Amino acid sequence: MPGLSLARSSLLSAAVVAAILGIGAAIVVAPPIAFLVAVTSAAVMLLAPFRERLPVLFLVLLAGLLSGYMLLGRGFAYLGVGPVSLGTPTVFVGEAVLALGLLIFALRPPRAEPVTAGAGAVIGLLAVFMLWSLARTAPSLAIYGQAALRDAALWGYGTFALLVVALLDSRQLLERGIAWYRAVIPAFVLWVILIDLLLRLLPDRLPVPHGGSVPLVDLKPGDTGAHLGGIAAFMMVGLRRPADAQACWGRHGWTEALVWVVWSIDFALVAASNRGGGLAILAALAAVTLAARSWALVKPVGAAAVLLLTVVALNPRIGAASGREVSVRQVTANFSSIVGDAGQPELSGTKRWRLAWWHRIVDYTVHGQYFWTGKGYGVNLADDDGFQVTADHSLRSPHNVSLTVLARSGVPGLILWLLLQIAFAARLLVVGQRARQLGDKRAAAICAWIFAYWLAMQCNAAFDVYLEGPQGGIWFWAVFGVGLAVRPAPAPSVRTGTGTGTSAAVTPLSGVSA
Repeated sequence: MPGLSLARSSLLSAAVVAAILGIGAAIVVAPPIAFLVAVTSAAVMLLAPFRERLPVLFLVLLAGLLSGYMLLGRGFAYLGVGPVSLGTPTVFVGEAVLALGLLIFALRPPRAEPVTAGAGAVIGLLAVFMLWSLARTAPSLAIYGQAALRDAALWGYGTFALLVVALLDSRQLLERGIAWYRAVIPAFVLWVILIDLLLRLLPDRLPVPHGGSVPLVDLKPGDTGAHLGGIAAFMMVGLRRPADAQACWGRHGWTEALVWVVWSIDFALVAASNRGGGLAILAALAAVTLAARSWALVKPVGAAAVLLLTVVALNPRIGAASGREVSVRQVTANFSSIVGDAGQPELSGTKRWRLAWWHRIVDYTVHGQYFWTGKGYGVNLADDDGFQVTADHSLRSPHNVSLTVLARSGVPGLILWLLLQIAFAARLLVVGQRARQLGDKRAAAICAWIFAYWLAMQCNAAFDVYLEGPQGGIWFWAVFGVGLAVRPAPAPSVRTGTGTGTSAAVTPLSGVSA
């Protein structure tokens, strides 16, 4: 209708004028924010005609973001617009992708498939947890400014999980994401060794972008361990093979064997230098062995046992960039220090420091005045609790995500966090079991992989400041979203030409062993 078209045109013109005025005002007050608004406004005009392909665009953006965090760590997280300072507005790459993801969600067509009941319950818990955390963040904004927003990343990045489950609404899109992860694995396992060599040969020569203090490559061993656990689970459940092909990384098994050999070296480097990272890897291996329940795991587990016995017999001792030697003795000391005294002062000292801080948090929340509210998001907990160990006061949260939630959101926040994680894990196990009953081995394998990956990240987050930053938090919530998006084939009686017993509406599953 002409009148309706005229109204839409007038509304669009008014919106453009308002956007221009807003950007002009923001340039004076906060240039980085103005840049983000300008990019978002331009993206609206460019993306609107391509609404049908927007989920694919989001997948590409998310894959690029996760690749950067995986390979570069904190160095990639600090890439952005504006000075790296808590006192000035800064737009980092993670926030830019989040803003574009929200824009894509607003412009995209309706979902192709409804969210399943189990996923809906977990999403509801996530929404309640985020709302409670928002209530504990809002009062701190006027006092702490951007520091409050930085601490709120722990729960705010949960938006990535909601975007993933909303936009990855078909098995085809999910398979594209799995194909990207499959392609990254060989590069990552080689990259870990290369970076360790570079840090030993050129410890002070790595580039430091944008005049900050963080080098371009800053991989924490614990973060690396979480990814190595996810990679091992991915290969063990059979996802190394595409859904529509018999093999990956070559027609023969030598390429996969090479990946396992390099992965084993990475495991030794991580386990020798970081307790949380080593525990994360072992937890992922144990979880996928229990969750997958397949004879296909006998081969890699047996090979790992032989390799372990060989290493114990040879007992090599190699220096690493972390300062600790890679040896059976060091790895054993790291793991034994988790539950007892390893006999090494540096391990026992950090353990006592953590436990003292954790007891302090429990005292002023569970048994103290911050039971209901916590201290909120924005206050530097290390300073406020008296456990700061860095000269620049960069440490802000205890080395345990659950204790961070307790300290900042109180006992109600901790309960919501624990219920959310339990509900998510339970859904993965139930969906995996249902997929096996329906003959959808691919979905069962994905559930086992995500469960192991989630557990590895939880283990690392129990010993380090991991989910509180973008390189860990965005990865965690993206994996969380994939776990909510996966569902078994709805109609096992409809068979494809490959005779796998899966629905014709999903990708064929021939050649997949889960």
